[in-house]
Amino acid sequence: MTDAQRRFALAYVCANVGAFLCFVPLISLMLPRRMAELDPAASLVSTSWALLAGAVAASLANIVGGAVSDRVMVRYGTRMPMIAFGLVATFAAFPALARATTAADLVLAFMLFQVCFNLMFAPLGALATDYVADEDKGRMFGLLNLALPMGQGAIFLVALSGVTSLGPILLVIALVATLCLLPLLLQTHIWRCPQPDPEARLNFGQIDLPCARTVSWDFARAWMARLLVQCASVAVGSYLFLLLAGLPETSRSEGLASQWFGQLSLLGAVLSVIAGWSIGYLSDRIGRRRPFLWLSALAVAGGCAVIAGAEGRLQLDLGFALFSVGLAAFLTIDGALVAQLVGNSPNRAFLLGILNLTNTLSGVIIPAMTIAMGQATGAASGWLFAAAAAGALLAALLALMIRTID
Repeated sequence: MTDAQRRFALAYVCANVGAFLCFVPLISLMLPRRMAELDPAASLVSTSWALLAGAVAASLANIVGGAVSDRVMVRYGTRMPMIAFGLVATFAAFPALARATTAADLVLAFMLFQVCFNLMFAPLGALATDYVADEDKGRMFGLLNLALPMGQGAIFLVALSGVTSLGPILLVIALVATLCLLPLLLQTHIWRCPQPDPEARLNFGQIDLPCARTVSWDFARAWMARLLVQCASVAVGSYLFLLLAGLPETSRSEGLASQWFGQLSLLGAVLSVIAGWSIGYLSDRIGRRRPFLWLSALAVAGGCAVIAGAEGRLQLDLGFALFSVGLAAFLTIDGALVAQLVGNSPNRAFLLGILNLTNTLSGVIIPAMTIAMGQATGAASGWLFAAAAAGALLAALLALMIRTID
């Protein structure tokens, strides 16, 4: 990397952290806590509706925002105006969240936030396809994946502060996020737009819609593989605690399951940071993606299988460690591989928005499966981890079928 590329990489990673700070504490802690204050009798149902409605709004906004930023990129050679506009719109949506006085108001405010945020997040994610060389994408996505653990760290700080009012917390988040995004917004070379092409301007209305273009089979395979692995992630993230709580060795003490789950979460965060960057770096050095993709999917499958059949703490710890390493490696390599697949497409931000649907759909599929099976509690949920292992195994097979990128 040149010095300019390093400066951009650092600014980009910092901006991604700022973006995650905007939504991770809100979704995981602040929204459920505020909903419990507004609707204590039905907070679980109200929070679920807010998350579902927000996920739908986020998915649609991400696709539309990506498509619009593609058109802006074609005409003006930059996505930065979209990112700046989305950032301002996101902060403008914060007061609606803080002032909501009913559960319905909070649901609507959260939907508004998701729309505004994804108008920024979609073009921000596409910058990796615009400015990061293929041989550096593994390391870049390994660094970008640091944003989630840092967002989770922000949850700890919010909880530790003891402040429960949304207004002051959102104000601090807005200030910190602005500081994180500022280095990227000050990258003047990204704002320097080439002279708009008069022909492109005249034919703007005639440009093919993204949905009318043929999507490669490799993109479809990568999309399905990511969906299956994300389903495994939702299964472990949402139901592992219930599995722990149902074990005989945790039933002796009321807080033992929570303590164990906290230790596993810390272990997973540390392993994810190390594995994500290391595997991304190794993939860049070797110049190959596909072997790391299917091997990491196998690691996810193996971890879920061990969790499903675990009979004691050691097996569960080892299974979760293997799962965490596999998930971090898969998301890093999958991000780099898809960025290469769509890198030459004028609709790359739109296609990344389609890829983002895997996050929403996995959050719907796993709870729906659990409800349908009627086994959402205790050790009986072991079947879910077995199903997640089977899905991740299928993801590995799909990764092996990718042909255009080795």
